[in-house]
Amino acid sequence: EILGLAERALTDVRDLAQLGRIRLRFGTFPTAAARLLPGIASRVAELGIELDATLEELSPLVTRINQHTLDAALVYSMPGYELPLRPDIVATEVLRDPLMLALPEDHPLATRATIDLESLLGLHDERWLLATSRNAPMDEIVVGAFSRAGHTLDVTIRTDDFQVMLGIVAAHMAISFMPKLASGPVRPGGALRLIEDPAFVRSVLLVAPAEGPGRQPST
Repeated sequence: EILGLAERALTDVRDLAQLGRIRLRFGTFPTAAARLLPGIASRVAELGIELDATLEELSPLVTRINQHTLDAALVYSMPGYELPLRPDIVATEVLRDPLMLALPEDHPLATRATIDLESLLGLHDERWLLATSRNAPMDEIVVGAFSRAGHTLDVTIRTDDFQVMLGIVAAHMAISFMPKLASGPVRPGGALRLIEDPAFVRSVLLVAPAEGPGRQPST
């Protein structure tokens, strides 16, 4: 389904097949791997291509696609956060992934279907859980929104494991957020609510070197 939305990438895959090349070096970030990689692998297999998948975080994926050590990759960007892609890299948006606020199920905001920006900013006195990297793009969007409103978040816990995060939220130790793509069954004691503001949406992108004389298939 993802490759079907990127006609140019499909063309590259068919070209590899015609040349007798059967390996596609493909990178993806963890949440996309969990939800999207099985479908991508199945689609590529239908074309007679072997998928050589690499699981990385965002920054290493961007580096590898810029260096052409990957044929294609799934990455993501946030509003106001421009990926440092080289000019010869083409990016195609394949889906939009909204962020969700993670709360204890008895929190006052857990009764709402969605969370507006004003209500979100009212949580500035809560204890927060964020990613281990202090410049993670999703965290920067949230921290920046509070900073512009004159608030500094009290970040008491950091983890990159969404399942650990949901457990900590259900235990009333902090609140947090996560992309919808990463959400699954909610832990007992926890609740996930969509954040309405369009700034809290990430774009999942398929990136690959542009077509042309310098475009070489994988070996």
